[in-house]
Amino acid sequence: MTIETRATVELKDLAAVEYQCNCGAKSVRPIGGGLRERGNTVPVKCEACGELWTVDGSVARHIAQLLNLVAVLADQKGARFTLRFEVAGLPDARK
Repeated sequence: MTIETRATVELKDLAAVEYQCNCGAKSVRPIGGGLRERGNTVPVKCEACGELWTVDGSVARHIAQLLNLVAVLADQKGARFTLRFEVAGLPDARK
């Protein structure tokens, strides 16, 4: 008999996104609809050391679009399926 343990996450379970600079500083921002309306902009530089993370605004714009899409999809009502992502590399909980 084989037992397989997998960890999955639904989009509605995602609460925040963490940005970590090469200097080690972290910034955690909540995920939610209307990032700009809520003031949760995507950082373009490190708040600790000032290192620019993107050369142009396209990366930050794509991240904002992704986070807004996650928020919209997580809030869908009446879907006839559940969308989950498998999380790799988690230790086996049975140990």
